[in-house]
Amino acid sequence: PAFNSDPSYTALVEGSSYPNLKLDSLERWIREGRLLAEDQLALGNSQDFQAASSFAEVAELFSKYDPQFGASDEVEPPKKRGFFARLFGFGK
Repeated sequence: PAFNSDPSYTALVEGSSYPNLKLDSLERWIREGRLLAEDQLALGNSQDFQAASSFAEVAELFSKYDPQFGASDEVEPPKKRGFFARLFGFGK
């Protein structure tokens, strides 16, 4: 297949299918909270649905509008470092 620099997607959100969406539409939906990372997307008219966040170009949009996107659910407590380590940035 020829490389498509502006692919279209089909979104599956809450049981409804929305075909022919371009990245600019997906960006607007993400910004508005209408498309979540766990919602399903497929390229073009494919029925190969995957989590929206599994598409790199879409994951970038989630990162842009949600600073928590991609952060681990498990928050590790900060490691104790000495004064000089903190001062000079060692042990980050």
